[in-house]
Order: sequence, then C-alpha cells, then structure tokens
Amino acid sequence: MAKRKPRQPGPSDTTERRTADAATVAWMFSAMTTLLCAGVAAIVWLFAGQGGAGDPVMLLARLLHFGSLVTAVVSLALTVVVLRIRRAPPPRSITILAVIVAVLPILAAFL
Repeated sequence: MAKRKPRQPGPSDTTERRTADAATVAWMFSAMTTLLCAGVAAIVWLFAGQGGAGDPVMLLARLLHFGSLVTAVVSLALTVVVLRIRRAPPPRSITILAVIVAVLPILAAFL
C-alpha cells in the first residue's frame, strides 16, 4: 500500500484582510440584530394595542425598540467602515438593504 502525501493547504479563497472580514461579520450581525429587534418590537406593539405606559408588554416593546436604535447606529457606522476597508465592496443590494434596515428604527423613533 502506497503512502499518501500529506495534503498541503491551498491558497486562500479570499483576498480580504482579516480585519475587513471581521468588520463585515460585525456589520451583518448588527444589521440582523437591528432587524430582529425592530420586527419583534413592531409585532409586540401591534398585539399590545393601546396599553398604558406601565404595561409590561409595552415596556418590552419600548426596550426592543431602544435596542434596535442602538444597533442601527452601530450598523450605520460599520457600513461606512466596511465600505472603506474592503478591497472588493459588498454587493450593492446587501448594502442598500442594511442601510434601510438601520434607518427604519431611527425614523420610527421620530413618528
């Protein structure tokens, strides 16, 4: 039986730096967290109806909306960072969707 040669690691599939990859992952994570918090806050608000200010369900909706505001600001900041440090920019559709997801909770806070 012939011995097998140990497999040599091939060239990396990506040309991005590790910091660019880490920033991209953090950006997508913050965008998805914004979407989740804002979506659940909207659902809770719709089902809670016109509950009073002390209603625990409305407090949950407000807390989730605050969380979506914080992650939206982080997501917008990371959008700028990712667009500057990546050699190949992310797909335009993903960038536009991430910006829309980040802007919606901010607009909802003013309405």
